[in-house]
Amino acid sequence: QLEALDEGNTQCSSDLAPLVVLGRKLGEMMPEIIHDASRKVVEKFGGPGSPSQLTEPQVALAMADIMSQTDLPTSLFFSNSMPVRDAEFFFYPTGGSTNDRGLLNVGVNRGASGIDGIISSASGFADANSNSKTALLIGDLAAMHDINALHTLCNSRRVHTNGAKR
Repeated sequence: QLEALDEGNTQCSSDLAPLVVLGRKLGEMMPEIIHDASRKVVEKFGGPGSPSQLTEPQVALAMADIMSQTDLPTSLFFSNSMPVRDAEFFFYPTGGSTNDRGLLNVGVNRGASGIDGIISSASGFADANSNSKTALLIGDLAAMHDINALHTLCNSRRVHTNGAKR
C-alpha cells in the first residue's frame, strides 16, 4: 500500500506512510542540499588558502557515493564523535541501496574517552571481516590518540608474513 502512495493513491494503512515518501524525496535531494550548504560555508568562512574546501558532510556523502559505485564487498568503520554523526546524517547512498552494491558491515567504537583505540578497533573489525575491504573514517584527534596502532600493525603483519602465528 505504501507504493500506491507514490501513484497518487491517498489511502494508506498507516498515518506515517507519507513520511516514507518524504524520506525518499529527501534522500534524492540530499546530495544537492549538502553541496549547496557546504559551498556557502566555504564561501563565508573558507576561501583561498584555507586548509580544505571539503566539508565533513561532503566527506560522508563522498563515501556513500564511492560505496554506491563499487561492486567490491566493503565494510566501513566510523570513528565516534563527528565521523559517526556525519555518517548518520549525511551518508546517503547515491546509486541505490548500498547493501545491493557491496556494503557488508558497519562498525563504530565507543572507547573510555570516546576516541581511544579507534585504529586498533578498526583493525580488529577488519580482521573479523576478512572477506571484504574495510574503510575507516577517523578524525585527526582520534587518529593521534591511537597512532601507535599503525606501528603495532606494521610489526604484526611482518611477523605474520614470516610464518609466525598471530
